[in-house]
Amino acid sequence: MASLHPSQPDEAEILTAYLLHPSPIPTILPYSRFQSLVPKSSSLCLTELKRFYRDLQFQRDITIDDVRRRIEIECRRSTTLQARLARNLQRETGTKRKREDDGENDGGGTYAYQTRKTCEDSDSDADPEYSIKLDNALHGPLGNTIQPQIKKHNHTTTSLLSSLATAAEDLTSEIAFLEGRLAELQKECEERVGGLSDLRYGKFNNSAATGESIEKEVVGNLEALKDALEKAGSG
Repeated sequence: MASLHPSQPDEAEILTAYLLHPSPIPTILPYSRFQSLVPKSSSLCLTELKRFYRDLQFQRDITIDDVRRRIEIECRRSTTLQARLARNLQRETGTKRKREDDGENDGGGTYAYQTRKTCEDSDSDADPEYSIKLDNALHGPLGNTIQPQIKKHNHTTTSLLSSLATAAEDLTSEIAFLEGRLAELQKECEERVGGLSDLRYGKFNNSAATGESIEKEVVGNLEALKDALEKAGSG
């Protein structure tokens, strides 16, 4: 026979009911209500108004999908945590029951069991103090309860001026290096262009050069000029 009492909702049902169900735009602001909020003096036509409303609905759906994904992640994490706690509780219960059985079956009988129980209670009372000492030894007097304050190394007037001076020197050196490199590339380009100027006036270093050698020289100078321009562009 089915139970007359309804089952309690789980975490996913609660989060979905409170975060997702009331969240869509049509639930929060129906189109008729949205349309009534538009001033009568507005120049928006009905088509533009519907398009604007659908855009708002689309953006809201993106947010809802992200919330739904976060709910699923949180529920999976909660399920894993509950399973871990159940295993730990079962392990502790089994250990305690085993100790009780060992105490009852001991040769000393009830007295031995009571003595062992008293020792266990004493050990359990000492556990918090031992844990505190261990925590202090590992993490310092504050332990993990208080996060250590992060020291902020703020600049003083002297250190700020020194840092600015160092940065200015580094920037000046970098500018000088780039200017020198630019001058080298410019000089190289001028030399290549000067070598190609012989082609315009029909002059070559070797008057007895053949057509094939002239072609190779021109192609070589053009390739060198191209490489120089590419270096200048990448620098």
